[in-house]
Amino acid sequence: MGRNYLIAGNWKMNSGSGKTAPFFNELAKIAGNVPGQVEMLICPPFISLSEAAEAAKSVPGMHIGAQNLHFENDGAYTGEISAVMLKDAGCSHVIIGHSERREYFGETDQIIGKKIMKALENDLTPVVCVGEVLGQRKSGDHFSVVETQTRGALAGMGKVDIAKI
Repeated sequence: MGRNYLIAGNWKMNSGSGKTAPFFNELAKIAGNVPGQVEMLICPPFISLSEAAEAAKSVPGMHIGAQNLHFENDGAYTGEISAVMLKDAGCSHVIIGHSERREYFGETDQIIGKKIMKALENDLTPVVCVGEVLGQRKSGDHFSVVETQTRGALAGMGKVDIAKI
């Protein structure tokens, strides 16, 4: 059995819902050219998730993911979104640990680990991001940064859970 590959696109805080369906209509025209072992993932803003999930049904090998989730399924967490909500919106994947979340929102490896577990508990595939900033790369610390982030985010997880990431 060959290895599967994933091509992912994170729309970040760009492209409103009026552009979602036209994007997928165009993508459907060329998706047949993508080799079978390649899966595609689009992570639009939250407001476009349901529309994207519906539109993605016409694109073979296409998955929809969220850009974030909270580590609880419900509660008083204003502005957050849960794994349950993401599943309801049609997501199969979720980005966790993006450098922007680490930098701008202070997400720690411990929080990222909790988010990974919550995604797995709700049958979402975590797309875990690790990486250094430019200063760390220039100083030669990039390998230790990536190792620290990876070990921290996966701390306490078994091989079965790690294999699902």
